[in-house]
Amino acid sequence: LDLRGYWRARARVARIRLEAVERAGDRAQLASAHRNLANSCIRMRHFDEARIHLARALELDREDGDVASQAHNHFLLCVLSERQDRPAEGLDHAQRAHDLYQAADDRVGQAESLNAVSWLRIQLGQLEQAVIECEAAIQLYQDLGRLYGEASAWDTLGVAQHNLRQHRDALD
Repeated sequence: LDLRGYWRARARVARIRLEAVERAGDRAQLASAHRNLANSCIRMRHFDEARIHLARALELDREDGDVASQAHNHFLLCVLSERQDRPAEGLDHAQRAHDLYQAADDRVGQAESLNAVSWLRIQLGQLEQAVIECEAAIQLYQDLGRLYGEASAWDTLGVAQHNLRQHRDALD
């Protein structure tokens, strides 16, 4: 549903899941259900609702000590903040996500959060640091064989280099 852009249908499924998890009292799945619904809300630009679900998911994951899920929550809060044109807030969440992904030894999450950190640094005019972190993200993606993520990071690097007037490097 997500890949095809059927976000309303995805949100309906996410709401059904959340209701079922709540009725069943399945605490282990509750944070994940809130996070999943928040992701759908972000896609549909229902930002206030997304923030509510992410706050609840983060609270539950902290109580459970689930570091990897806390990282996912902060990453989605980063995405949400960026979509709301709050790059400084987004950068804070991206950095928190990266730290938590490191603690969880989630290398894919580390690469994705580094790319997000780089993108937000570009928006804040922190171009040299964006290049450094983006190059680290590219290396991680290459090590992991994640071509889609690598392509995204190369794009981010090109934008940073363009803004630094390193046009030949940006074209490469």
